[in-house]
Amino acid sequence: MQKSLRVQVLLRLIIGAMIVIMAYRVVAKFAVHNTIYLQTRIEMQVGLDACMETVGQRKDFVACYTRVNQRSLTAAVADDLQFCQDRSTHTGHEDIAACTEAQLGKTLWLDDPQAHTFVEWLKPLLSRYEWLGQRPSPGAQGPIMLLQTNAVERVAQQLWAVRDTHFTYVAPLIFVLLLLLGFWIIRAFLSPLESLAKSLGSLNASNFAATGVDSGNFVEFQRITTIYQDMCARLGASFDKERSFTAAAAHELRTPLTILRGTSERLIAQLAWTDTAQVLARNMGDEVERLIDISEKLLLLSRADARALVLKRQDFNLSRYLEDFAAEAQGFQSGITIAQDLAPGVVWNCDPVLVKQLVQNLYTNAVKYNRPQGHIHFQLQKSGAGFELQLTNTTAHLAPDTQARAFDRFYRGDAAHNRRVDGMGLGLSICLEIAKVHGASLTFVAESDESVTVTLQATFV
Repeated sequence: MQKSLRVQVLLRLIIGAMIVIMAYRVVAKFAVHNTIYLQTRIEMQVGLDACMETVGQRKDFVACYTRVNQRSLTAAVADDLQFCQDRSTHTGHEDIAACTEAQLGKTLWLDDPQAHTFVEWLKPLLSRYEWLGQRPSPGAQGPIMLLQTNAVERVAQQLWAVRDTHFTYVAPLIFVLLLLLGFWIIRAFLSPLESLAKSLGSLNASNFAATGVDSGNFVEFQRITTIYQDMCARLGASFDKERSFTAAAAHELRTPLTILRGTSERLIAQLAWTDTAQVLARNMGDEVERLIDISEKLLLLSRADARALVLKRQDFNLSRYLEDFAAEAQGFQSGITIAQDLAPGVVWNCDPVLVKQLVQNLYTNAVKYNRPQGHIHFQLQKSGAGFELQLTNTTAHLAPDTQARAFDRFYRGDAAHNRRVDGMGLGLSICLEIAKVHGASLTFVAESDESVTVTLQATFV
């Protein structure tokens, strides 16, 4: 199952962005907690120094502490503050477990309380300390102010909940911005590939020079574009040489082949009917005619490849021509039934000479590859602003790859390329080129192993 590069890039961009957002959330949460703990230490120091005189009156101290830190984080946890005496001035009258544990050595002091104003008492609990302790400024005497870390965590969780609430409102906008960013990135990076694909899709034997590809000013794509343009230039030069050689060869062969044809006709006229040499001369004349036909067709194809076919358009009554053609053909084909279903009044502004050649080639192919007692059916009908011509015939020599290769040059349904079926495999190729130059389409469909249909669709000009 093929995947869409646009969808895959967009999905990977969204998944990558979500991973980055989640990773940022984890890192940000850790950073926020550390910042809150650091800010709490600072505010505890400021509050204790400013309200030292009211330490003995808890209500007054809380009011003072709240006023000093009214716009700070710990103002919300002022009621959770507790006090105990420093170990050096311990009196044994403390009534909180933290002080008792500190005195009995059950709690780990992370900082030397004699050297620092801030001490952290740790009871191992998921790698976090349980109490925060704050002493007065260096040199000052007084109790240690304690704050349980659960209170700080509560403040942190409240702040994080506010952040999550806002994120739920911002998340849709982030998602939309990610989609827009994804489409912008995809368009920027796939634009050179789309330009290259468009150019490749439009290539044919006559426009290798028109290979403008936008590299998007990317160095990586510029290299690919340069290689592609060099390849097109080489292919264009090769096709030009091939067309020039084909046209020159076909043109140069016309004169000697015409001379050979005239010579063979004079030789046939001079020899007696019973002479074996006359039979040989007739065979030679047939092969010369065959070579002349090939050269004419090659010349026409080379002009078509070079877009040098000049149409001499005029109104052509296709219905009347096909009616006369089918009636005349039936007189020459006693072993094949020719039927017709032709809509009257189909007039096409085209080059009558080329269109007659197209019909003749289709008919010749239908006869060559038909079977004894087979049939050929001409059907012409108007279709919207145009018409559709179908030629259906039975066949006995349909190769497995005929439908895929029917319009290839020098391809013949007789895979052995022997003389059981005469021809050189250029008839349908010429028909296709004639249809293209008229802006029409030509299709070949093998309806079964014993029947094929060639359809010409064109619009009225």
